[in-house]
Amino acid sequence: MIEIAAAVVLESGHVGPGERVLVAKRPPGVPRGGLWEFPGGKAEPGEPLAEAASREVREEVGCEIEILGVIAVGEEVDLQARREPAVRVHAFLASRRDANEPRPLASDEVRWVDGAELATLAMPAANRAIVAAVLKRLAGDPHSPEPA
Repeated sequence: MIEIAAAVVLESGHVGPGERVLVAKRPPGVPRGGLWEFPGGKAEPGEPLAEAASREVREEVGCEIEILGVIAVGEEVDLQARREPAVRVHAFLASRRDANEPRPLASDEVRWVDGAELATLAMPAANRAIVAAVLKRLAGDPHSPEPA
């Protein structure tokens, strides 16, 4: 199983109704190409997952973030996939540490979306549990766990 670290970056840094999160569209020609995802990628050997999420956001969209905690973990197994048939995505809730506007350095497009739009995006199966957790947090669900 490939371990992936991703960041659910909050636009204003405050969880709740009206907040938007950053998503990126995977380029064609890569596994799960054309789907939307939270910025992230594979951790380097020995690299802590939270540090990997921060590094990947910097490399993929050019922003510095502060990790607030784990929001969810999602898995996907696709035995038909030639590359990356099984992935586990560790998603970290994060806020921006700089004023840099995200730009698509390693994707086709990046944009801020609210909960209603997030719910409609085509995303890899590993993101289902993450999207569900994000939607609960954005809706102000009092039963949604705080980031660890």
